[in-house]
Amino acid sequence: MPPPNASALPASWTPVWLLALSQALFFVALSIVFTVSGLAGAWLAPTPALATLPLALTGVLTACSAFLAVKGFARFGRRPVFIGGALGGVAGAALAVVAIQAGSFLGFCLATGLMGLFQGVAQYYRLAAAEVAPTEADRPRALARVMLGGLAAACLGPHLGALAKDLLTVPFAGSYALSAAVSVLAVLVLLAWREPAAARMPPLSPWAPALREFAASPALRRALAFCVAAFGMMVLTMNAAPLAIVGCGLPVGVAASVVQWHLVGMFAPSFFTGNLVARFGAQRVALAGCGIAIASCAVALAGQSAALFHAALTGVGLGWNFAYIGGSALLVEAASAANRGRLQSLNETATFVIVTLASFFAGVAQDRLGWNGVAVLGIVLLLPALRPLLSRPARAA
Repeated sequence: MPPPNASALPASWTPVWLLALSQALFFVALSIVFTVSGLAGAWLAPTPALATLPLALTGVLTACSAFLAVKGFARFGRRPVFIGGALGGVAGAALAVVAIQAGSFLGFCLATGLMGLFQGVAQYYRLAAAEVAPTEADRPRALARVMLGGLAAACLGPHLGALAKDLLTVPFAGSYALSAAVSVLAVLVLLAWREPAAARMPPLSPWAPALREFAASPALRRALAFCVAAFGMMVLTMNAAPLAIVGCGLPVGVAASVVQWHLVGMFAPSFFTGNLVARFGAQRVALAGCGIAIASCAVALAGQSAALFHAALTGVGLGWNFAYIGGSALLVEAASAANRGRLQSLNETATFVIVTLASFFAGVAQDRLGWNGVAVLGIVLLLPALRPLLSRPARAA
């Protein structure tokens, strides 16, 4: 979110800060859902292994909307598509309230799937910020500033989700009602956002040239590897953690605290990640993030105390921040202007295909393999992103 002295910033940064505020509201709404969705799913599902199926369906709609969003950007501009995505979040959260009160697992799955429309479109806030940054040199910082909006989610989301759990007569319905209200605020902010004419996405190129560029560019392939590995590992561990925490006898409040500190790890570093990218290069920052995340998964293998859950998930969040922002910056640097829309769509869609699988298998892995198995799978997901260590650095990094 904008700092207290945001009014002193150049007016050219206003579109970036509005996107940061939109990102903050999106992540608050999302973190409320992530805090309770696995638990609500376990309460409604016919078997514990299906507890994270609703979140997996969120990933399905996220991947679909991420793929289709760029067509809307090119035809209508980013603003109406961003607003439409936020309205999807409102509708999904409201439907979840109805489904929970009716005790319908199927309805709950449909509702959380619908919320994926919001998530798929919101993933482009950071890339849009890079496009509307005052100068090309400001792009990594603009990208990181938008990710900083997620710090609001760290401070508010998990505890709001836990506190609102019993706000209505049926458990967890109040959390989704609160998520719907926050999503409405996001719509209002996006109504105030204006896309600079110079930043409008040009007509989309055919897929063939974009795919040829991707195949010929090590930097683009590395950007995709960092984003996919970081997000897949993070979603797997974050979705499984509340189930593991409650399952080993710790209270729901501990789960909320762990998710909160996980989100702090995800977003607080955005104060300086953009500067690190500018100084050391996107690839080095992303590789450092992968290393931190692997070390954090190793911490998770050490035990299941509240302290270890906090340490592991906070470290996973920090690793995600470095790897995801580094990968995103590498994507912005390496993609040509002619194919940028298609390449962004490819990156975001592939990322959320993996996120969908990670969301679903989080519940299955926790049920069948336990928390240690989840941690090992998190390490395995990160290994492909370490390939740059064995090859020459990308020139764009």
